[in-house]
Amino acid sequence: MPDDDDAFILPKHDSHTEPEGVPPPARAVGQQGPKPLDVTKFAPPGGGDEPLKIGGGPQEHESIPLAPPDPPKPSKFPSMAPRKADLGATKLMDDMDDDADLTRDPDVERALRGGDPSDDTVTGEEIKLPQDPVVKEGRGEPKTVAIIGAAVLVAAVIVSVVNAESRQFAAGVSTGYLTLFHTLTGVGAVATLAYAENRPTGRIELAAARMFVAVAAFMLVLGLRFAALRNFNGWVIAPAAAVLYYAIVWVLFRLPRRQMQILAGAHAGIAILLYLLLAVHTWASNPAAGMAPPTQ
Repeated sequence: MPDDDDAFILPKHDSHTEPEGVPPPARAVGQQGPKPLDVTKFAPPGGGDEPLKIGGGPQEHESIPLAPPDPPKPSKFPSMAPRKADLGATKLMDDMDDDADLTRDPDVERALRGGDPSDDTVTGEEIKLPQDPVVKEGRGEPKTVAIIGAAVLVAAVIVSVVNAESRQFAAGVSTGYLTLFHTLTGVGAVATLAYAENRPTGRIELAAARMFVAVAAFMLVLGLRFAALRNFNGWVIAPAAAVLYYAIVWVLFRLPRRQMQILAGAHAGIAILLYLLLAVHTWASNPAAGMAPPTQ
């Protein structure tokens, strides 16, 4: 029996090929003659112009194209010859110093400093990003804040005059003078904080206006007197005035706790230092009022 892949062989004894007068070969009972070849099972599925597969022989898997193939389209990219790996080539990091600082870029640092990018001189200065000033914007303009401070100062002068046992006018003038004086010492405290934190100070007029409000409120509470406290007015009123000053400075400047402590401490230190200097000057200029200065 021939294999399925062998070429189909038409039967020799066909009714269309036998000569006339020659009877067909005898068949056994029940034996059927050869079936006609069904070429439809060799048609490609779905029809079309696909090539017809023809079995048999060494070309059983080849196809007969019905049309010539389209020529390949030219590539828009230039052809490049394949390159072989060069195992002896220099690596990327071979020329770099083992102790080189890869976290810094001299070109970027010179650009941030405003220097010439073509300058290859490398300095040891570290680039510091701009920091926020101590006196931040907001909480009102300097003029508005100063008007509020002036109103608080007027109230403080009135309270000091009313509660003064004698020399009411001098008490009012002293309150106004000390308020303006310690406003300036407060500005000095802001500058001290900026220097200690290595940050810009900001707008001086805004710092002065805010300190003006805080010091005026301090003087207002300090001038209060309560009959129920009797001789303890100073022990109670002074801490209350300091707490109010601290709260106003914190609200207006919006500083962290550590910086607030530096600011308040610097302000108190400058005020105490100036008070001591003034006391020494008064004592030196009027020896009869106290101990005479030492003489050689």
